[in-house]
Amino acid sequence: AAAAAAAALPLRAGADESDFVTAESGLRYKVLKAGDGAVPSPGQTVKAHYTGWLDGFDSEKKFDSSRDRGRPFTFKVGAGQVIRGWDESFGSMKVGERRQIVLPPNLVSVGNVREDPGRGAHFTSRRLRRDTGNAAP
Repeated sequence: AAAAAAAALPLRAGADESDFVTAESGLRYKVLKAGDGAVPSPGQTVKAHYTGWLDGFDSEKKFDSSRDRGRPFTFKVGAGQVIRGWDESFGSMKVGERRQIVLPPNLVSVGNVREDPGRGAHFTSRRLRRDTGNAAP
């Protein structure tokens, strides 16, 4: 059911959906640039840049971007500090990898709080590096 709901989310005009991997949760992603570093362990702190849209990657409905602020985002993978789709996606990303990520509504929540009820989200994300300190982003 989650995969079917994710398939209903738009990618972008003319996008080739066959390039996207679909996880059992319904998360879809496409690797734009392969990484060459390690995959993080649960609880490990990572730094990443991201841009988020509501209606596809070419949408004018960009709602947030660490790139626009010029500051990467730092969080612990798998610790519930971010939306569920990020824990899942970044938990399998290598350092240096860049992805387009399509999240169904069930993965756009933190804990029991849904960020945008009934709506999914699109992100372009790049895992910058492993962060071993606890510094603020």
